[in-house]
Amino acid sequence: FHEIIFKHTVEFFEAPSSTPIGNIRPHVISLLFRSLISHPPQAVSAAHTALKYILSMSGGANTEQSIESSSSHRLPKEIPKDLLQACLRPVLLNLSDYRKLTVPLLRGLSRLLSLLSSWFNKTLGEKLIDHLRNWSNPERIMSDGIWRQGEEPLVAAEIVGLFELLPQASLFVEPLVCVCIDLETKLSLFKGFSASTTMSPYRLPLTKYLNKYAKETVNFFMRRQRLGNSIFSDLFQEIINNQYATKIRSYLSGPEGTTLLVQLCFDRPIMVEKTVDAARKKGGASLMSNEYLSVHGIVDLQDDDDDSDFLQISLQRTLDEKKTKLHLAKKGAEKAHLQFMQLTKTSSSTEPVQTSLDKQIQEAKLRRDLAVREMEEAKKEEDAANQAYIKKMDKKDAPELSRGASEDGTISVKMTRGYLEVLLQGILIVKTLMMWDTDYVKGINHKNIASTIRYLWKGRGRRLRLINEERMNPKYHAE
Repeated sequence: FHEIIFKHTVEFFEAPSSTPIGNIRPHVISLLFRSLISHPPQAVSAAHTALKYILSMSGGANTEQSIESSSSHRLPKEIPKDLLQACLRPVLLNLSDYRKLTVPLLRGLSRLLSLLSSWFNKTLGEKLIDHLRNWSNPERIMSDGIWRQGEEPLVAAEIVGLFELLPQASLFVEPLVCVCIDLETKLSLFKGFSASTTMSPYRLPLTKYLNKYAKETVNFFMRRQRLGNSIFSDLFQEIINNQYATKIRSYLSGPEGTTLLVQLCFDRPIMVEKTVDAARKKGGASLMSNEYLSVHGIVDLQDDDDDSDFLQISLQRTLDEKKTKLHLAKKGAEKAHLQFMQLTKTSSSTEPVQTSLDKQIQEAKLRRDLAVREMEEAKKEEDAANQAYIKKMDKKDAPELSRGASEDGTISVKMTRGYLEVLLQGILIVKTLMMWDTDYVKGINHKNIASTIRYLWKGRGRRLRLINEERMNPKYHAE
């Protein structure tokens, strides 16, 4: 079919529907769409190539690069939208239920998105997030018995891979990252999937998606409550070390990323160094007193102010679930209200039919009222989850009431565990950027990075943490 369309492009698409060629045209295009989710791989590849050529002829392809020689055969009009909609419908119907998802179907949808992403909106992304959350219950997923043992996480990974192809999908950075973190904690529960010897299947597709939205990704991770949380920071460090994270590293190396890096990771330890100098001049704490050491983050391990990273993830997960519940409740209420309004506009001239209709209207009203109550309850649950999350974040990110050294030399600014974590992550980020770009610190935007690292290296805080490393969390020995 591809060869015939390629050699007889105009004849194939411009032939009237009453002719044999015009009559078979929609069937051929429909067959090509169906072949995207079929077997064997050779048929899938051939169908994708043919559709890419067809769409480039009609100006419907996403890419601006047309297939070679297409300019001489460009069609005078686009493929009818009703034909494309009819071809897409069977594929989209399978997306309504996560139990219908298979690796071939999802890869076929991936090819469709690469060709026709403009035909899809954020609703598809929301639906995919909802599907992914089902994998947080491995027992139920395995009990469905739909996928081969050990294949279940790979299906979820294919879903994650679709986000890279969605149009204008930057709003999914936060929910997708949080869902993937949650799913990674459940990998070991899938029988036949060795999470201890197999890398997470979610990391690569997630990285490719995040790289597409570099600014949004950096702004999401580069916040103290996340970079100071090892669950988020470990993921971010692995992402920026990935070969596919070129745009993320580029943004981090740029003016905005550099300013954010310095302010978030290095401003606090510099402030502590300067405050300590001021306090010593006023006759503050002695050099090796516990008070002085605690200012630099040196405390006994049992006194570490770690606020449970997992609590933050749990609160975020609960909030996401409540948001999804509210979204579904709103859709249910809208549907119930629409059905009720349609029935109220219907009337009958015969009494038996009208009586039956009145009964249907009453039942529809009850369903609508119930749906509205469910929506209101879901809104209350979402508000409560949101307040719990905000309270946790405010507590973790709350600034000190006073800064600097007081008149008696008391120091109020300290290197808490959270700031130590952020400092370490900042150093690791700089190390990664230097590894991928050997001229990184020579750049005009990075002179302050070099001077900041040099200042902190010479600072008392680093030397004291080195001397007292037996009192430090082992991970901070890497400073």
